[in-house]
Amino acid sequence: MNWFRQSNAARQWRLPRTRWSSVLGLLALAAVIGCWPNPLWAQTDGLFFEKDPHGMWRGPGGYFAGYKLLIVVLVFTVWVATVDYANREALRLDDHLKTKAPVWSPFYLGGMLLGLIAVLAVPWFWAGLPVFILLAFAPVIAFFVNRNREVDREMQRSVTNTGRIAKPIQLVEAEALPVDLLPQVSGKKPAEIVFHARRLPGFTGFVGLCDDLIRRRGENIVVSCNRETAVIRIQIDGMWHPIAELESAAGQGLIAVGQVLLGGAPELSPRPVNGQFGVKKDRDKFVIRFSVVPGKTEIRGQLRLDAPVDKVATLADLGMTSAQLPIVRRCMDGDGFFVVAATPTQGSTTLWKSTLNYADRWTRDWYAIVPESDTETQMENIQRLTHPDGDVDQAIALLRQVALKQAGAFVIPQLFDPKLITALIEHSQSEGRKTVTRVTAKSAAEGLLRAYAAAGDRKAMAQQLRGVVYQRLVRKLCTACREKRVAPDLVKKLGGDPRVQDFIYAPKTIPAELPKNYQPCPHCDDLGYTGRIGVFEIIEVNDAVRQTLLTQPKVEAITQAARKTGALSMMQAGYPLILQGVTSVEELKRVCSE
Repeated sequence: MNWFRQSNAARQWRLPRTRWSSVLGLLALAAVIGCWPNPLWAQTDGLFFEKDPHGMWRGPGGYFAGYKLLIVVLVFTVWVATVDYANREALRLDDHLKTKAPVWSPFYLGGMLLGLIAVLAVPWFWAGLPVFILLAFAPVIAFFVNRNREVDREMQRSVTNTGRIAKPIQLVEAEALPVDLLPQVSGKKPAEIVFHARRLPGFTGFVGLCDDLIRRRGENIVVSCNRETAVIRIQIDGMWHPIAELESAAGQGLIAVGQVLLGGAPELSPRPVNGQFGVKKDRDKFVIRFSVVPGKTEIRGQLRLDAPVDKVATLADLGMTSAQLPIVRRCMDGDGFFVVAATPTQGSTTLWKSTLNYADRWTRDWYAIVPESDTETQMENIQRLTHPDGDVDQAIALLRQVALKQAGAFVIPQLFDPKLITALIEHSQSEGRKTVTRVTAKSAAEGLLRAYAAAGDRKAMAQQLRGVVYQRLVRKLCTACREKRVAPDLVKKLGGDPRVQDFIYAPKTIPAELPKNYQPCPHCDDLGYTGRIGVFEIIEVNDAVRQTLLTQPKVEAITQAARKTGALSMMQAGYPLILQGVTSVEELKRVCSE
């Protein structure tokens, strides 16, 4: 990637040490005095000149005032040191000052020359000395006033406390960055943190990673560093793609920048690091979560793009077909348990919120009994009550409390204790209340089995289970570059009519040898896919499935019983997406094959 290359146009400033500047200054002053000694001899301690017998105005001099010359040399030496320091400040703060170091240099020199002329030309030394000092130091004072106005005090301190410069300063040509970093560290200004991060060699590369994450619609970027190499990968629509392979030191430099943006030190720590910072690209703002996980053989840094908080999608928006929606409605009406099953990488949170959004929350009162750590179970017209994590007695007490308010349904995000399930079953049996819960599972049958196995009284639980919905996400074909492939036999196998449509869509074919001026697809960057859509498996619990739960509580047996009663498999549920050109055969097989 081009943002890993270091600029070869770096400028180098060599700053003379103060003692050499002083020596050169003294030699220059001696030359001036040698060429123009009379004014020094003409200076006097008196206020006025007096006329000599010939009518000429003369002072009472005739001698050389060495202490006056020494004062001038001392002021000159202090000026050289001060200008040297100001010049170094201007170079170090080059990116933060509007007026650069080369602009100030003529003012420094001009002020000193005017001051020397004044101290040598004014007949009364003690009147010329203040003018000399004022003219010499006025440009330097102006620089520091300007610096204090344009640069944050913490930045100034970070520069001035570094001490003397032991070697030349390296200044890399400033490049326009694709994104703006917005650190969020308590007690520190964002500009100060970005200033420190800019001084690290991996800063440009880290900014490039943030830009890649946003521009390519990525979910995660991982930098894995071992002793020899660092491998960088990006996750887009659930798939991992390689970005670059670097030397280990370069990868660790990227991680160091992330740590500084979180307010920490750049040195790698044996302890995990977690935090977040803001990023602005064009007019849009994003939040990136950064974490560092050290291990025995490698250290891993991860950037995760937080999804924006959008309107909750409907089940239809997620991809559920019109034939599946009525099944979910039947399962969620009445009493008993309805289970939402998915894995975290397959849109578990989105499916959970969309299912709650689909519930009939207007004709019955819904109550969510959730642990304090839950942040996902929030929906309009569902009253939320919290209990300490793992406190089953408090959860049951909340159930009894809302039961007195004629609650119509409960939302329980986790069946974490058999006593809680027993209480929910009692409410269902006696009052006809619905319970919606969720589990982590790899299939609809496994989700049903997990809810069944969590109960103390499994026979009663089997009678109360009404259904389960399970989701997996497939990538959607890029509509800008997808290609048609004639396949009438496959269309017929998928349930289509070859007389109406004899083709399916597939990803763009990329030639093995790219043409000289080849341009990738601007929408998908030649990945062939943009975004994801859900494929759903729904099992409506009937007597056959219920009997299988009681006699053969295994995933395979439950799946087989559901198929016999008409439940579609994941592959079968995805066939319409292939015929509509939403996804490809290869993608559906990759995600949903059993």
